[in-house]
Amino acid sequence: MESRAFCLLMLYCFINVCKLHPLIRPSNGLRLCRKNSSLPALEVLPGGGWDNLRNIDMGRVMNLSYSQCQTTEDGVYLTPDEVFVIPQKVSGGETNSEIIMSWLEQKSSTSSSINADVSFYSVLNAKFSAENQRMKTHQVKESSVTARVQNRFQRGQMQKLPSAVRDWRPFSRCSKQLSSALHHSVDSLMKSSTSLINNNWEIDLSLDDIGKAIIGGSRSDIAKFAQSQNAMDKATFALNEISCTYYSFRVTDHPELSTEFSKHLQRLPTQYDVKTKALYQRTIDTYGTHYIRQVHLGGRVRRVTAFRTCLATLKGFSETDIKNCLNIELKMTLGFLPANVSLSNKCSQILKDNMNMGFHQGFMTHKTEVLGGEKYFPDLVLNQSPAEAYSNWMMSLHDNPEVISYAILPLHHLVADPEVSGNLKTAVTEYIEENMLSVDHKESQGCSQTPNLDYNCCPMQAGRGKLVVTVERAAGLKADLFTCTDGYVKVWYNLMYEETEVIMDNNDPEWNISYDLGSIEFGHELIFEVWDSDVIYNDFVGICVVRPERGSHSHSCKLKRGILYFTYNASCDAHLTGPRCSRYSPKA
Repeated sequence: MESRAFCLLMLYCFINVCKLHPLIRPSNGLRLCRKNSSLPALEVLPGGGWDNLRNIDMGRVMNLSYSQCQTTEDGVYLTPDEVFVIPQKVSGGETNSEIIMSWLEQKSSTSSSINADVSFYSVLNAKFSAENQRMKTHQVKESSVTARVQNRFQRGQMQKLPSAVRDWRPFSRCSKQLSSALHHSVDSLMKSSTSLINNNWEIDLSLDDIGKAIIGGSRSDIAKFAQSQNAMDKATFALNEISCTYYSFRVTDHPELSTEFSKHLQRLPTQYDVKTKALYQRTIDTYGTHYIRQVHLGGRVRRVTAFRTCLATLKGFSETDIKNCLNIELKMTLGFLPANVSLSNKCSQILKDNMNMGFHQGFMTHKTEVLGGEKYFPDLVLNQSPAEAYSNWMMSLHDNPEVISYAILPLHHLVADPEVSGNLKTAVTEYIEENMLSVDHKESQGCSQTPNLDYNCCPMQAGRGKLVVTVERAAGLKADLFTCTDGYVKVWYNLMYEETEVIMDNNDPEWNISYDLGSIEFGHELIFEVWDSDVIYNDFVGICVVRPERGSHSHSCKLKRGILYFTYNASCDAHLTGPRCSRYSPKA
């Protein structure tokens, strides 16, 4: 009976499921375009949200449709109707361009020279040519603008671009030039990373009172890496990168918003206070602080190397040495130099022997970012040379580009409701202020003029510190047979010498005098000699010898005739530790 009831229940469920209507999602036209064309759709597009503190893509805020089935200028990708595509010329040749405001102003690139002074009405030259007819199709309404570009490395071929190229700039960014820079603080490194933003992203955000705080990228992976390295030890950052740009994209000034983003905005209250702040914060968590209006696509290899500044200084490695060696190493990795190129002894020490520098983790840590392309890095691809890996990666960029620079605008610019727009602006401003990276003022203060410290406030030599010696007293001195001792003490350390005053007729003298010997090198003997002052010649009473170690130490030293009591205090220079200050310590 139970099994029969179960079967009836399953049959009922099946019948009802069959009656369910399938979920119909609105089509953006891409599927229809693909019926007539095998071209892929470009996946990396502007119009998405962007968190400018974490430097990551967020939810899409603009609607993208493919009703026109338009392609990139080179015919490689399908692109949305709302996106203008500008191929970046990757040759090293000279590129000329002109702006044509109206189709009546258009002149044929050939007829303007061939028909010069031949036709009485030169304005009619080539007005019925295919070039001019194509020009008219691009000229939509009075405000539309067309750019004509001549590339000398493409046999002088003229190429027209859409109206989005009003601010177009021809440039080539595809070469084997490896850029490098040194940054002495997290602040400087982060400012460099935000240079990938090619516009003023702070516009209209009321961020005038934040001083010199670092905002852009303050929660990015590079920021976290740099902060963690700097927390462990004083770090200098070497930034190396190479990039190649193929395309530039820009969206329309008044784009259609995505359905989800529009619904999200409709749910936002018109009041902004403590109770409603969480709703606006959720919007930022989903869509970011800005939206991407323009992007440059291509590829980039970027490596940040954090090296421990003071540890490198102690080992005699200058920042220039490290920077040059890192450049050589990366050029070998990219295949710019043969893998078997011989390194100098210093580079070999820096790159291969840094594990033997007193700390198990060495003194250099790398973080590498690869944007765009496939199959990189060479050490991840078996049986492939660095040069071959780099070449394959470069060739794959055209088919697999990634965003390497961008222009962004605050998210509230997309909101039509003035109250909600103002509230979102306030929420974004507060989010930025709450998460900005404060400038480390200690980095700019420098260090006091202290021996054995360089301009980075790092010790230049290990085994150095300060020494203070105190000659306290002596007891039971019997230097003369018939009179008491006229005692005094000589103190030597390396080439430094001090001498106490003479205490007359006292076998138990008390000097209690201290000598600050200043900056010293550990490892030498601290020598105390006790003498008896006489008229003709002085009598030697005894000697005490110790090798100073870090800390405060009291000694009683047995002489030939009597005992000497003395103390010394030895301290290490900054970032040095150990009994004789021979070991590096970032916390010391």
